[in-house]
Amino acid sequence: MVRTGSGQGLCSSKGVWVWGRCSLAAEAWGRGMPEDVQTATLRPYLSAVRATLQAALCLENFSSQVVERHNKPEVEVRSSKELLLQPVTISRNEKEKVLIEGSINSVRVSIAVKQADEIEKILCHKFMRFMMMRAENFFILRRKPVEGYDISFLITNFHTEQMYKHKLVDFVIHFMEEIDKEISEMKLSVNARARIVAEEFLKNQKKIFMIQGRYPVIRGLLRWRGWVEKKMVHRAGAALLPLQKDNSVVGDSDTTEDEDEEEDETLQPPQLMDGFLELNDLDGTHALMSRMVRNETPYLIWTTRRDMMDCRFLAKDQMINHYARAGSFTTKVGLCLNLRNLQWFDEADADSFFPRCYRLGAEDDKKAFIEDFWLTAARNVLKLVVKLEWKSYSVQAEGKEATGDKQPKQEKKPMSVSPEFVDEALCACEEYLSNLAHTDIDKDVEAPLYLSPEGWALFLRRYYQVVHEGAELKYLDTQVQRCEDILQQLRAVVPQIDMEGDRNIWIVKPGAKSRGRGIMCMDHLEEMLKLVDYNPMVVKDGKWVVQKYIERPLLIFGTKFDLRQWFLVTDWNPLTVWFYRDSYIRFSTQLFSLKNLDNTPVQQLHPEAPGELKPSGSNAAPGQHVVQPEVPGPPAGDGGPGRLVYSHCSGHEGCRDPCTADLPGHCAGSEGQLRALWR
Repeated sequence: MVRTGSGQGLCSSKGVWVWGRCSLAAEAWGRGMPEDVQTATLRPYLSAVRATLQAALCLENFSSQVVERHNKPEVEVRSSKELLLQPVTISRNEKEKVLIEGSINSVRVSIAVKQADEIEKILCHKFMRFMMMRAENFFILRRKPVEGYDISFLITNFHTEQMYKHKLVDFVIHFMEEIDKEISEMKLSVNARARIVAEEFLKNQKKIFMIQGRYPVIRGLLRWRGWVEKKMVHRAGAALLPLQKDNSVVGDSDTTEDEDEEEDETLQPPQLMDGFLELNDLDGTHALMSRMVRNETPYLIWTTRRDMMDCRFLAKDQMINHYARAGSFTTKVGLCLNLRNLQWFDEADADSFFPRCYRLGAEDDKKAFIEDFWLTAARNVLKLVVKLEWKSYSVQAEGKEATGDKQPKQEKKPMSVSPEFVDEALCACEEYLSNLAHTDIDKDVEAPLYLSPEGWALFLRRYYQVVHEGAELKYLDTQVQRCEDILQQLRAVVPQIDMEGDRNIWIVKPGAKSRGRGIMCMDHLEEMLKLVDYNPMVVKDGKWVVQKYIERPLLIFGTKFDLRQWFLVTDWNPLTVWFYRDSYIRFSTQLFSLKNLDNTPVQQLHPEAPGELKPSGSNAAPGQHVVQPEVPGPPAGDGGPGRLVYSHCSGHEGCRDPCTADLPGHCAGSEGQLRALWR
């Protein structure tokens, strides 16, 4: 029997340690005290902790059974289970509790302090951190608390030999009594000072923002610039200010290409930047400041969906990152409609700077697309005749288009198409030219463009045989010069004739999705029309857009690329656009080829190419400053393009909409592309 200062101790019997005759609490523990003891008020709670500690602090100098001549706190080492006692948790409520872990030569006491709100959590964290940084002055204070608790004490047999045991117990109990009082007083003081600072801040500066979603970069940069965040209140299934959507005009709806990503926002895993922001707020300063402005008006609102906030209820000095009814500018359907209506606002020809596009769900656009597909096929036949005539040019051109395809060409083709097929294509193109010259006013034909619908169906079957099935195209020598002459006339009226190639490939896109989702490349008219004919919802929504694919793009080292340009729209009337000084280039990871239409051209992450193969400036970072564009386009006083968009868009004075535009590499940076961005 080893006596302690209080006359209590432990006795051993064959290596198994049992409690001797101790206090009433020790006897209760020996009989099997419950692992969790619940108390409702403070006094019984502290009494239970005191009694348990008095029983647990029956310690003796006991050498380690693992390492000779070492005396380590067994409650920390936990190398011998027979030297450990059953841990006891004494709880006042779910958040306020004490964990007492006993062993032969040490006791660990962990305390969870009451924290009713965010400020108390911050103050408790800072106060405990202050104490643990000075743990050597407290002797029994542990430098790191047990997980799930705020502070931990480690009492060994050396402490009980050097100090009175009842004084150690009194210290722990006194600490528990005073910590709540101390935190409450600090909370009152902090609230008073923070209120004064917040009021002074609000008088002089209107730097309060509110963000829906993560957006760690935006949040971090705003904080760095001295802005204070007002936490957004999240209500499941409800918008901040419910808004009736106006979908009366296709393309004017509030659903933009970014808004369909809101569900992805909630399902994405935490990112590295989120942890970075948490590390920058270890002392809880930003959380405390957010609480101080919780009842103030935010002057910058950043949301994932425009309908989360009704612009009609915003003050003049409030800004939001969306415009109302901006679908006419931010969706493919809206852009298609604007390009169609451009002739009423400006003399520019949309086909001169934007690939031809149509809405499959609209009957008029569907009919126009079918006629365009027919005419494009007819023009392609004329191009094939000229290519085949000039064989040396044909070998060079096909080598560029089929870069990376190692399959040898078949010298003998199984099928052939008669020269009458070329005559039909010539007549169709001549009929189209006469239509443009208005020489067909008195003609009355059931189907436009020379052939009947049945005739065009037969024409397309033979066209597919030549282009896709390898059939040989027969033609007469007299037809070659005629094809060249008509192609020369078509170049004057069809701006896109050189970039459209000869395979008649079109891109089919959902009207309001982004990041390439749902996009398909097709070269058969029947397959594209099936999307509409067998899906009435497509006709109802009018959301599918078909656009001419650029079959002859500008390539760098045999790969496609595009420029991503960021810009900021600050006003629609007059139209005001700010461009970022820098942009960046995205390269395809595979050599360009028209053989496989299912090939994904670009991936987001890829290893950098060797220096000798890497184009200069290919990875320019997004700019941090914006400037007004000094590019060819309408002068500031010309309201045509502005009226085109302003007739559909509406919004608040403080609306600001950051956008991106991908400029295809075939004419990236040209005057036409910059005019397209302006419009």
